[in-house]
Amino acid sequence: MDLDTFRALLTDEGQAVLAAVRDCAPATWPATLTALRWDHSAELVTAAIEQVRLRREAEAKFGADAQRMYFTRDGLDRASHREVAEYKLGRVLDEIGVVFLDVFHLGMGADALAMGSAHAVTAVDSDPLNVAVTTANGEALDALSMMWIRQQELTAYRPWGEAVFIDVLQRAAPDGSDGSDGTQVCVP
Repeated sequence: MDLDTFRALLTDEGQAVLAAVRDCAPATWPATLTALRWDHSAELVTAAIEQVRLRREAEAKFGADAQRMYFTRDGLDRASHREVAEYKLGRVLDEIGVVFLDVFHLGMGADALAMGSAHAVTAVDSDPLNVAVTTANGEALDALSMMWIRQQELTAYRPWGEAVFIDVLQRAAPDGSDGSDGTQVCVP
């Protein structure tokens, strides 16, 4: 999904299409989807279908909250389970006493949102879609009170927090692999 299609999904029209797809019984999908495509763009209907599928799949990681959240295929595949994000929060950040944190490489924002529940967080990603999805998820979960989300090239960003959390799985290495098998927290 591209940024424009994602933004369209957040509009009143997009929300109506998403609700129609979500509430559609599987037996009536062909008729419902055909009717939706008469009144709405194919991109918007396709994005709504994908969101419903991803939300159902995401329940394994995020429980009932998944039905209010937004996902991309890549973001969901790489997202930490809620329990893992909370473990990182408790084990790493709370134990070392970090209050202000910079989070890089957002994906769909699972780690940043978990950390933002107990810490002041500046979340930074250069990808505008990741920033938009993280922001929408923060709004959906009412989790933005201690978060600032920025789109910026990471090489140009000057960290202000006490620690930097880098989700290295969110970026591919030059050879196309993930380049790592986990996350890193750097305490200056």
